[in-house]
Amino acid sequence: MANLQRRLQKLEVRFRTNADGSGLMPHSQEWVHFWIKWLLSALAGEAPAVPDQIPMGAYRAVVAYVDELAEYDDDQQMASHT
Repeated sequence: MANLQRRLQKLEVRFRTNADGSGLMPHSQEWVHFWIKWLLSALAGEAPAVPDQIPMGAYRAVVAYVDELAEYDDDQQMASHT
């Protein structure tokens, strides 16, 4: 069991050292939050440190996040008019 645990830890370290520079496991909740914060800061005109590359999944996560916010806002507006 200890051998399996060591092997899993090695794999986690390998995945955490990904090419996007975030140091987080790709597509984990922390990774998505990192990229949402980074991209929204960049769009707001702030100057975050520029990574070597921005994963396509990060853009997709931000678009999904913005879409969810827009749907929530639409739902709130409709509820206030009823």
